[in-house]
Amino acid sequence: MTLWAVIPVRSIANGKSRLAPVMSRPRRQILNRTLLVRTLRAVAAVVEARRIVVVSRCPMTQDIARRHGAVVLREPLGADLNRAIEIGRDYAAGRGCSRLLILPCDLPLVTSAGLSGFVRQGVRRDTVAICSDRHGVGTNALFLRRPARFTFRFGGRSAVAHGLEAKKIGQAVVWKKVPSIEFDLDTPDDYRDLYQYASRLRDRNSRQHTFASQME
Repeated sequence: MTLWAVIPVRSIANGKSRLAPVMSRPRRQILNRTLLVRTLRAVAAVVEARRIVVVSRCPMTQDIARRHGAVVLREPLGADLNRAIEIGRDYAAGRGCSRLLILPCDLPLVTSAGLSGFVRQGVRRDTVAICSDRHGVGTNALFLRRPARFTFRFGGRSAVAHGLEAKKIGQAVVWKKVPSIEFDLDTPDDYRDLYQYASRLRDRNSRQHTFASQME
């Protein structure tokens, strides 16, 4: 199995504009840079850096991705999110990719452990794996086998759309709930909920660690 990852990134300078009511533009730029670095580091623990493809037309994004050892592809002017992912997928497919992880760059709590568990689900069951957002609407992580056959459906109710697409091409689907992946930071409500959600996640992880220690 040759696993690749595609990370589409819009812009560090102008990204997350919907957070403007709660964050200034300089703070949003810092946030976007932090999210990108965190994502690259988490993915690099699961996928070799040379098999991570970042698709963006943002020069700052491209520079950071290169410094982390990722492949950088320039997103064409006018391309939407699905087209950007297709470009990354096609590049990887031409270099022997047989399994593909697709991850957005707005997951503030993403961890390598969460990604590793998500990928293992898809590999073990040899299936399409989907982690939706916390509302069960969007797609926050997508794992594909035979990715060249898949049509991406990001936008709107993409989680359900991706599940239907998998079935359409005859691939089984596993829905995986990953707390560290399901929270995306996109709106002022997300920003307000982030601290509380992160606290719950830390408490949950602490309980799991305590239980595991007691079982040893």
